[in-house]
Amino acid sequence: MTGAGGFVTLAAVAVVAVLSGGEAAAQDAPGIVSLDCGVSPEGRVGPCTVVSEPAGGGYGEIALSRAASARLVVPPEGIPAGATVQFETRVEAPVPEGLRASEADPRPGVITDPRWDIAPVIEFPTRASQRGIESGQARARCVVAPDGALTGCVVLSEHPVGADFGAAVLSAASTARLSPASVASARPGAIVEINSTFRLAQETAQSAR
Repeated sequence: MTGAGGFVTLAAVAVVAVLSGGEAAAQDAPGIVSLDCGVSPEGRVGPCTVVSEPAGGGYGEIALSRAASARLVVPPEGIPAGATVQFETRVEAPVPEGLRASEADPRPGVITDPRWDIAPVIEFPTRASQRGIESGQARARCVVAPDGALTGCVVLSEHPVGADFGAAVLSAASTARLSPASVASARPGAIVEINSTFRLAQETAQSAR
């Protein structure tokens, strides 16, 4: 199925190549990259442009390199010339060597099931509501301090950009605190992620890992 202007929806076609990469990036956590790509009648993807990506780390470049080998399943009605497709892809980046489990310290460097003394309370951003935006998403990564506080937090992804969804997650992280048990379960300087889905006039869904 194609929409206005030859836009190919992902409900009608499937991305054959998985866009993921293990290349070292400047950041130490996965990031979400949004791509806008042309599609040939044969299902070839490209050229592509990066719509959004985490700041720094070269995530967009990794996603573009993967998109070069991607293919779409051609629907029965075919893909018209000039069609485009938009999608998001998760680009992995490795955990730093210093946070990997070792024989000396088998504890993980990423806390995937955190327990909280003070859980992050994330509020729907005022800027988004003022602009008539009713939903969004943001994901941030933080370093866990010895007392359980979250430090050095950075936004890995947010959508839509410019609506303060990332800022809302950072604000909540500034007052959150992990339990001593969670801190003790991981290596010193471990990281944790906060993932939030926002919906206006509804409770914000949130998770951390």
